[in-house]
Amino acid sequence: MTTKPDQSEYSFEQYLYPSLNQTSVQSIWTEKLCQQIETRFVEENNKPRDFLPKSIDSREALPLYKYRSFDRLHPERTEKVIREGRLWSPSIEQLNDPMEAAVVFGSGSVDEWTVPAVTMFYQSPWCGCICFSYDAVCPQMWAHYADNHQGFVLKYERLPNYLLRSPHCRPVGYRREIEVLDIVSDPDVRHALWIKSEAWEYEREVRLLYPRTNSYTAPDLLKASGIIVGLRTPDDVKAALRGVSGDLRFGQIGFGDQPYQLKVNWL
Repeated sequence: MTTKPDQSEYSFEQYLYPSLNQTSVQSIWTEKLCQQIETRFVEENNKPRDFLPKSIDSREALPLYKYRSFDRLHPERTEKVIREGRLWSPSIEQLNDPMEAAVVFGSGSVDEWTVPAVTMFYQSPWCGCICFSYDAVCPQMWAHYADNHQGFVLKYERLPNYLLRSPHCRPVGYRREIEVLDIVSDPDVRHALWIKSEAWEYEREVRLLYPRTNSYTAPDLLKASGIIVGLRTPDDVKAALRGVSGDLRFGQIGFGDQPYQLKVNWL
């Protein structure tokens, strides 16, 4: 997937933050290859549920949730997500934490092209990152990712979905220390995608690695089963969501039984 850089010498820092580094390594990614991978995803997804892979996540029976704002200038984006079963697959550089996919290299793992090659992978189209959460009632998530309760949350069932049960979809682990990458014993550099600082633990995040960045990906493969609107979602946004939701179940965020607690009231 990489071509060796021209430079013969590099200076290395103890930690690597791929979204902040520069690299001269060119990614071998083509539209044709990506389409072949997507065709396989479709074939796998069409198999009977009993033949889908068992998730590496022991909580695979739990639904996943996607927090979203409603773009009034581009309502077609919401329609695309709901009706076409797509989600935006941002690059690592687009995520709100510039320290995403941080690694520190194990002893003997670094040569003159390791750092630029690892940086290339995380900056390349191979590393699309579709983010979900286990939690539909997290106040911080509603504030940060659903326009201060004016947006909505989409619910996704994992058990009938190939991508959400595949090894590409894993829960994020939250740690105080940065992931140690040992290229010698384990050349798979993807592990750091599913490791974040414990400061983000409240998100209860699950990530889907997808081989296409910065576009609405996986057509018909990420179909929602429900929509949840926030405490401040305007009536016209609710109407727009109902207009494109078909038979999806609707929910409304309400107050729980304890102070500062939220719950979903399914309508």
